[in-house]
Amino acid sequence: MTFTLSDTANPPSYMPNYELLEQQGYAPNNYQQESVSVTLSVEVDNVVENVPDYYLDETEGFSFNGVSNVMPGTYVPVDFSIHAGGDDGDYTYDHLLVVSLHSDGHTEVELPQYFTPPAFGESLDIEDWEVYITDLTTEVWVEVDVVTCTPNPAGTCTVNEVQTDNPESHNAISSSQVFGKWSEPGRIGEDANGQQSNRRPAFEDKNWCNNMMSTNGGNEVAWSESSSCQHTEQGYNGAFGQDWQTADVALPVTVTTIGALSVASFAPSIIAVALTGLFVSALVLAGRRDDDEEEFVEEQISDDDAAVSPVIATILMVAITVVLSGVVYVWAAQLADTDTKGVPRVTFTAENVDTGSVETDHWKITVGQAQTVLATQAVEVTVIYLDANGVIVSETTNLASTDHVYGFSPFNSDSLVTFGDVVTIDEDETISSFSTGDDIYVKTQTADGHKLVDATVRIVYSPGGDNQGAVLKTYSGLTWNQPV
Repeated sequence: MTFTLSDTANPPSYMPNYELLEQQGYAPNNYQQESVSVTLSVEVDNVVENVPDYYLDETEGFSFNGVSNVMPGTYVPVDFSIHAGGDDGDYTYDHLLVVSLHSDGHTEVELPQYFTPPAFGESLDIEDWEVYITDLTTEVWVEVDVVTCTPNPAGTCTVNEVQTDNPESHNAISSSQVFGKWSEPGRIGEDANGQQSNRRPAFEDKNWCNNMMSTNGGNEVAWSESSSCQHTEQGYNGAFGQDWQTADVALPVTVTTIGALSVASFAPSIIAVALTGLFVSALVLAGRRDDDEEEFVEEQISDDDAAVSPVIATILMVAITVVLSGVVYVWAAQLADTDTKGVPRVTFTAENVDTGSVETDHWKITVGQAQTVLATQAVEVTVIYLDANGVIVSETTNLASTDHVYGFSPFNSDSLVTFGDVVTIDEDETISSFSTGDDIYVKTQTADGHKLVDATVRIVYSPGGDNQGAVLKTYSGLTWNQPV
């Protein structure tokens, strides 16, 4: 690089002062315009820009917080972590992470969330993000995108300052055909007409496959037609291609329920047996009447003062015997009934569980011996207590509720009552019922921090859903820090 310095065409009048020098006897020098050139060399040292890399770890996978069985249509809390690697240092562009959690088998709205990226070597732990699980759900997956923010004097980076993404980045485009979202992770997007995206999917170096993770081990993920990740648009030519992150984590199993039938009554059975007895009596009466008519022809009635004939007395005795036998039979059968129509006798055991935290302390009520299997959706638990203002509060919870009740516990739910079910695994389904070994959890503290004192817990079997069912068990006088 050359620079040239030149004098002005005329000598300056202010310095030096040639007239003053001439008066003082100095001979003036002739001014001559001159120029000089100087060549400077600049050495450019290219420095690699620091590039972060945010990734998911399939060895850590997902955590469903101990929820293994759920009713269809339940939002299940999910935990996972996003790690920060790549290069250490200040990055050129401000950016945010856009995280989306999805499940298949439904049409519920799934909105992304924005997060401040973790620092180099650290992780962003996302907890209790609820994902919707139905009986058609086969997969849960997460996507992590990196978006740049519009430069501004304030230097802030918020959701409202994220650069737009239109057309959408990460799309593989061939001629006029545009493939689905995330079909080419890391691509700087453009539409079929060659229009560039308004933002770059910044910073992710090498393998972008670690920005997406599925619960399915080795199976094709739901968001892509491809089972591997290639970066042709970034010049890698497949050198870093690998499978998607597959955590191989089992989803919570959705259960089916047995039918909830109405409470049995003795009256219909007694009436049926009584009618049967009358019918048998009528048959006996008809048979004896023929015999009596034949005897009447041969014999003469010698005494008309008899109150009841032997024939009628015999008929009455048979009828009464049949009816009483039927009543006794029905009564005994009801006591030993194993049909779901009956309301069986159920035994319970209860204990006050101290977990070391008042937020998770609870009463654990376990079903002991159950005379028969009951329908889960027909069992309700009512908790009656005085709130902080001294007002009587009654909360009723159905054990088949999808509101963090069925399949949950005090450790992963804010519900006052939760239910741990011992399911039956059939060939094609997992069946829920209320029977031996099941656990009912009742927190000893409400969601607003009020500790329960002198509370009542009532377990009711109400197959009709009209709150007129049979009371299976009642616990009264329960206090949060006292044994049951």
